[in-house]
Amino acid sequence: MKQNAMTLARTNGQQDFEEMIDDLKKKTHNEAYQSFDKFMKDKDARSSSNNLCVEAYEGILHDRRANERQ
Repeated sequence: MKQNAMTLARTNGQQDFEEMIDDLKKKTHNEAYQSFDKFMKDKDARSSSNNLCVEAYEGILHDRRANERQ
């Protein structure tokens, strides 16, 4: 309430702090929803879990082989 009163006093009653919060919530909600929707629809950028597993095991085997050689 104090913050809202200070904002109203500073802007001569033209801008309400609660309205600013609501506007930011709406803007953030829309941006977040659009980002999430884009991520869910974009299947090309994702790696398959099988490929990730194979790459991880190959990395481990490569390290172990390098240790054996040393």
